[in-house]
Amino acid sequence: MSFVLMLLAVLSGSLMALDLKSPPSGGIYDPGGALNQEYTTLIKNRIAYEKSHRQFELFVIIFEQEPSQGARVLAKQAGESWSDGEYWSVVYQVGAKGEPDCLVGGTIMGRLPKALQDVNVRGARNTALLVTTPQSRLEAIVNNLSDNFGFLYVRAKQRHEEEVKKLEVAYLAEKKRKENLVALGTVLAVILVGLAVLGFVLWKKHLRKFKPMEFPVTSSRRRLAAPSSGGGSVLVKYSRTH
Repeated sequence: MSFVLMLLAVLSGSLMALDLKSPPSGGIYDPGGALNQEYTTLIKNRIAYEKSHRQFELFVIIFEQEPSQGARVLAKQAGESWSDGEYWSVVYQVGAKGEPDCLVGGTIMGRLPKALQDVNVRGARNTALLVTTPQSRLEAIVNNLSDNFGFLYVRAKQRHEEEVKKLEVAYLAEKKRKENLVALGTVLAVILVGLAVLGFVLWKKHLRKFKPMEFPVTSSRRRLAAPSSGGGSVLVKYSRTH
């Protein structure tokens, strides 16, 4: 019984060593040392190059034994947790001599046809099968994924940026159109107010022009017609002195 408990503790400790919160140093998780120093350096350099030059992330996981939830499931969880979300690819295998496999994901991959993704994943697997040693197979699948999906990633990102630029241009054009409509409405409102004020002034002037005039001089009144004045009648008041 104690041997079984010890074995379970060793297995659980090995599985717990995969920290999903932060990626492993250099992008390679290899607790059993399946990769020698030469291949570790080569793969780390390739991972660093792809991340700095083409802005996508690649991780390598070598499990010492099959995880309880499955190597593919755990590799997928690791890729989703370690990456920034745009694009990630994980190459994984179980045991030092296991067959490597890979998977890809991320938001940028949603802009690539699923069939195109599957073709490139199969191509990476087939390339690895042509190589003899386990370590060189792992390197081959890493390089193939980097070449194919690195190109596809850049292409998909450029297409996305073009779509965003088109949306920005359309938005700015619509914004400009609305601003022009507001400016035109403001000008029309000012013109209408000006016309209203002018009309009111002319109307008042018209009333003053045709209003009868009175000259309160005397107590007597006599109406005089004044057709030449163009206005109304003129009332003149005067008084009799005699």
